[in-house]
Amino acid sequence: NVIFKTLLIEYQRYYPEILNKCYVLNTPMFFEGFWESEIKPHLSVKTCSKIVVTGESSHKELQERMDAD
Repeated sequence: NVIFKTLLIEYQRYYPEILNKCYVLNTPMFFEGFWESEIKPHLSVKTCSKIVVTGESSHKELQERMDAD
């Protein structure tokens, strides 16, 4: 978890425009709370708008952007 948080912060700091969209898929139930309380507050609103966190097995937004294969 510390590595993920550090990685997102460093990408935001040094490469703010390089991230188009980030999908964190099939997350466990606790991760959404961890994301909201521990990681998201350290990121800019612009960066957070590019990150999709989901625990669902169907990834509609991702499938709209790319082929399911």
